[in-house]
Amino acid sequence: MNEAPRAGIAATAVAAFLCDAGFYLAVFTLTHALEATGATSRAVALVLGIYTLAYAVAAPLLGGLSDRFRFLSVLSGATLFALVYTALGAALVLEPRPGEALPEVVARVADPRTLTYLAMTLLAVANALFWPALQARIGDRVEDAAGLARAIRAFNVAWTTGKASGFLVGGFLFPLDPQACLIAVAVGGWIVVGAILSEGR
Repeated sequence: MNEAPRAGIAATAVAAFLCDAGFYLAVFTLTHALEATGATSRAVALVLGIYTLAYAVAAPLLGGLSDRFRFLSVLSGATLFALVYTALGAALVLEPRPGEALPEVVARVADPRTLTYLAMTLLAVANALFWPALQARIGDRVEDAAGLARAIRAFNVAWTTGKASGFLVGGFLFPLDPQACLIAVAVGGWIVVGAILSEGR
């Protein structure tokens, strides 16, 4: 494998890691923020329930774009991730409460539950744009079956460790500074956009 495909696969792996780390850190933060508002367990369960339903609808509709507009689809999904995370950081204020496990939640726009459900719907659309096209681009970067196997291994390690990292960072950071979790996912989202742009078409 020459240096150009190797660099492209590395950028893809970085994007996969940061995307899943950010998504699951956001899920961790939003579900705990809803609990802090007194939401029922059913309302909290709907966070991933709404996301999964929205993704099931969006993925077949938008996944086809990966075959026609791979770069545009990946970039659009990454940008939507970053915009949603940035908006969440601006719309929700999570203030630690001394002696309490959960923060005080202040929503600048609408209410926390509405914001969370809307965000999860938009993140499902972002995922439907992002992941199929990102995976398709792996095949564009390799020249043979052995190279494809290596690239897929790197990709799988990247997204699974990203998923685990999102929960681990959330578990450590949320009790200390819950607002920092929202800032972190927004910053990570824009880094993903940068990684996609650096990889190019």
